[in-house]
Amino acid sequence: MITSSIPQQAEKIHESLNVLFNSGDVVEMRIPKAGKYRTISGYFDNGKALSEAAATYSGKYAGVYVTLNPVHKGLLARSNNKAASYAANTTSDNNILKRCWFYIDFDPKRPAGISSTDEEHAAAIERAKKVRDKLLNNGFPSPILADSGNGAHLLYRIDLPNDEESKTLITNCLKALDYHFSDQVVDIDIGVYNAARICKLYGTIACKGDNTEERPHREAKIINVPKPVEVVPKKHLKALANTKPKEPERTQNKRYESHGGGGSFDIEQYMTDHGLTISKEKAWQGGTVYELEECPFNPDHKKGDSSIIQFPGGAVSFQCFHNSCQGNDWHKLRDLLEGDHRKSYTKPYPQENFALEPTKLPGEPETPSLGAGMIPEPLRPWLIDVSERASIPLEFVAIPAIVALGSIIGRRIAIRPGRFDDWTVVPNLWGGIVGRPGVMKSYAVNEALKPVSRLAAKAIQDFEDKKAMAEAEEVEQKAEMDAIKKQMAKEAKKGGDTEALKAELAEKIKEINDCAITQKRYLIQDPTVEKLGELLQENPHGLLLSRDELSGWLRTLDKPGHEGDREFYLESWNGTGSFTFDRIGRGTTHIPAVCLSIIGGIQPGRLKSYITGALQANGSADDGLLQRLQLLVWPDKMGEWTNKELKPDKEAREQAFRLYEALETLTAEAAGATYDIDSELPFL
Repeated sequence: MITSSIPQQAEKIHESLNVLFNSGDVVEMRIPKAGKYRTISGYFDNGKALSEAAATYSGKYAGVYVTLNPVHKGLLARSNNKAASYAANTTSDNNILKRCWFYIDFDPKRPAGISSTDEEHAAAIERAKKVRDKLLNNGFPSPILADSGNGAHLLYRIDLPNDEESKTLITNCLKALDYHFSDQVVDIDIGVYNAARICKLYGTIACKGDNTEERPHREAKIINVPKPVEVVPKKHLKALANTKPKEPERTQNKRYESHGGGGSFDIEQYMTDHGLTISKEKAWQGGTVYELEECPFNPDHKKGDSSIIQFPGGAVSFQCFHNSCQGNDWHKLRDLLEGDHRKSYTKPYPQENFALEPTKLPGEPETPSLGAGMIPEPLRPWLIDVSERASIPLEFVAIPAIVALGSIIGRRIAIRPGRFDDWTVVPNLWGGIVGRPGVMKSYAVNEALKPVSRLAAKAIQDFEDKKAMAEAEEVEQKAEMDAIKKQMAKEAKKGGDTEALKAELAEKIKEINDCAITQKRYLIQDPTVEKLGELLQENPHGLLLSRDELSGWLRTLDKPGHEGDREFYLESWNGTGSFTFDRIGRGTTHIPAVCLSIIGGIQPGRLKSYITGALQANGSADDGLLQRLQLLVWPDKMGEWTNKELKPDKEAREQAFRLYEALETLTAEAAGATYDIDSELPFL
């Protein structure tokens, strides 16, 4: 759309137009059921004019809508950049230039003509997120997520011609999503398949029914826009469409096979046997409609609201016009009357084993890419933003971010995976990213660890702020201790009683130890195991070891004299044990809590020899060290690097960083963790 200054009240509308449309696109604004004005409509190629017109009508009628796909420019002549009442003509499918959006509408079930409750509204948005995540895991790019005011929308960018094939494809995609995800709470509207479909204009108010406390009017708005908005490949749409259930051509039941009707189902005999009363019978499109006295699913529905249809070829269907009966088809009716007659057809709500691609025997094995839907939602927008701006695989930044998150929790809270077992696990992770030189492994790790680096910088500043005061207190305590020692020396020379002074000295030593401060640490790079032990004594929740090249760390462990180092690191992965060093010069160092997370990059060639050794019985690396890198990724598809010059999504980054900060201060009580008689750590 053309950008210009607009009134304050139209700014939100204008922002949404810039997300959905390109400069020069012609868009119809439409307000159906506009009272005495019947239909209000106008055609716009000027964003300012459209935004101001929409703002004028927002809140006065049930809804303000726009066509999603670009309209033929000639239609500007109907009402050029202004809205007109009593519109006789609106946009039809043959007026659309091409299909730019795959529009999915999530509508909470409720009586017609009223707004949704907060609970119904939230359910629709959650269902939209569920569909988004499922499609992400099946290769779809991120869509625009929007709030319709009463429900939710997903908008996927597509690039299809406006033809019959595209219409069929979008129709079948919607039917597939309806089959997999609609239920008694939220419906996916399968009627929004046509090219000229109108959509709620974001930034305007949805005003169905009266504005009540229980069912308030709300502003339609865009919740999230991915950067960039990628086009869905046509093959993905076809794969989705192929999951649409195929209705059987005819009902099968030998008992009701009609010999006089070419083998068709004897529906009248079936209804008689099962107590269904016909109120009216009529011919329709070559078949027969049998209207029923009462709905088999709900006898409160009016006579004639439900019916059974037998088509010319013999196939049978059931329908009821009430919202509460949506989804009650012929097979559901037979289940009601006969039991579960076609278990394989019964639609699950929702179907958890949904998958787009059929299983294929592999030729060349290909590693699957990490789906964005697998990433925890508070981290997802930030990690996608880093990945897209740097043109690197999502795995490269997601894996170190998740490892870092585990290191923040460390030993604060453990997990008991078994419901009754006392087996306790610390959420401690080791991970690595594999790639050839120059694929930006170091950049990815550094970006992912920025939340931890921020916490580390704050800890350094806190330590410096407290250091001077702590040192002053230590000097004072030591001076008092020296005075006690002198008094003890005097008493000892005189042969006096020094027991009271000994107790006073012991208390003073304890006070000195208590006033000593240590710097809180989060990240370490290349410590000796002895120094690492000291740091873990001071940071019992755990630490994160970050290595630019994991191969250097592995080589260090293989050097003669470092056999004990491997044992230490092996123990640190569990996060539940302790370790004791006995060294000449250092003496004995006991570390009661050994918990270490590890992340870094490694080149494929340098990893090869370690994998070989790890897989050989009694081999050089056959001790489980390499297997502890449970989050090790090597993307097959690196993609082509491009300099995108995109601004960082600061809001997404701050949202993610706040999660790390919240977990850093998390207490067992706040998380609902508990102890029992056998537990050293609080657990969930």
